[in-house]
Amino acid sequence: MTFPILLSILWICALARAQDGERRPSGSVCLLTSQDVDARSYLRKARMIGGRAAHNNEFPWQVSIRRNGNHICGGSLIHEEWVLTAAHCLKQKDPARYLVEVGFVFEGDSHKQISETAWLASTAKVSPLQVEERIPAASFGRMGFRAHKGDIGLIKLTRGFRLDDSVATICLPDPSYRINGGGVIVSGWGVTREGGKRASPALRVVTVPYVSKGECLNDYSSFWSHLMGSKFDAETMFCAGLPEGGKDACQGDSGGPAVQFIDGIPTLVGIVSWGEGCARPGKPGVYTEAAVYVPWVMGTIRNYYFSRNQLANSIRLT
Repeated sequence: MTFPILLSILWICALARAQDGERRPSGSVCLLTSQDVDARSYLRKARMIGGRAAHNNEFPWQVSIRRNGNHICGGSLIHEEWVLTAAHCLKQKDPARYLVEVGFVFEGDSHKQISETAWLASTAKVSPLQVEERIPAASFGRMGFRAHKGDIGLIKLTRGFRLDDSVATICLPDPSYRINGGGVIVSGWGVTREGGKRASPALRVVTVPYVSKGECLNDYSSFWSHLMGSKFDAETMFCAGLPEGGKDACQGDSGGPAVQFIDGIPTLVGIVSWGEGCARPGKPGVYTEAAVYVPWVMGTIRNYYFSRNQLANSIRLT
């Protein structure tokens, strides 16, 4: 995709509320593509039922991130060329080690699409001329006791996925949006019990209720948190889960989507990040609050294309 096309996409997003309230909600930011300007992909509605296998085409934005051929994390397709996931899923510095798969529920589904990765970024400052060779060192993990703060990362694919009935993008929330109630829909191929070793053979989905910031701070309070500060950062994270436990994301679900409906549109409000065990009573799952990082996401994508446009121009001039 060329830089002018990307500018057009960002411009469309910025004007979406004023010009097209019917197709895109006031509380969401959608990265349109030249192949999908009618935004039909964004109007899907997932069934809000917890603890079951997903249906075909129900979560078309859900991706499986693979390293050395094995599923390691989930992610969300926010544009045909871009995946949003957790920073802790991108610790391997060589993009060539990763594959991204989309458009399937079961491993053997025939309509699965696969793409290699060209570039990875976390919330660190990126050197745009070196991103093809390595992953920049992440700011994620540098905050001591709050090592999970900034647990968000981007994957740029070597080629865009073909958008169809089984592959679609999901909208991001408006940067001012903050989740304060309701349930979130979480999906992934993670293990189905704490301590499990194998990823689920089928994409699964669970709906868990939002837990207030104060309650989550209390749930994760300890002697050490009183001394060093809580691992839970109310400004950039939120919690969801049942008080009695029993429903949660687990290993292998990291980086995957936590979705709410905003003005009737499925919107990526959170990213599976961390927790204490899986589905334990009084220990809800913790999610990166996506809205906080929407400016970083948009800026990183814009800078990626801008730097390459400049590089291409300099090559033509030499």
